[in-house]
Amino acid sequence: MEPLPNWLKPLVGFFAFLALIGLLLSIWVHVGALFGRRVAPDYFFALLHVGIFVVFFPAIFVAQKRVGSANRKDFWKVVTKGSPDGLRYLLYFFSPTRL
Repeated sequence: MEPLPNWLKPLVGFFAFLALIGLLLSIWVHVGALFGRRVAPDYFFALLHVGIFVVFFPAIFVAQKRVGSANRKDFWKVVTKGSPDGLRYLLYFFSPTRL
């Protein structure tokens, strides 16, 4: 696994925090929809849809830096190596293919 440059490490934390906020807001909106409630104004939903790209492209960049030339079959194992167990379980829970 290729180490991340020092200048990138603070940005990873920032984008991870933004992704967490987006996840929590998305869960809030989905639970509200299940109960038939409108939990936010309409423009808020557009921001959630656009906001995914704010964290998606940096995540792809970091994943490519970490994986390097590893086998595609082991991609998620390499990307999550060294991550807290809770983060890995959360990733497995939200993954449509169950990794």
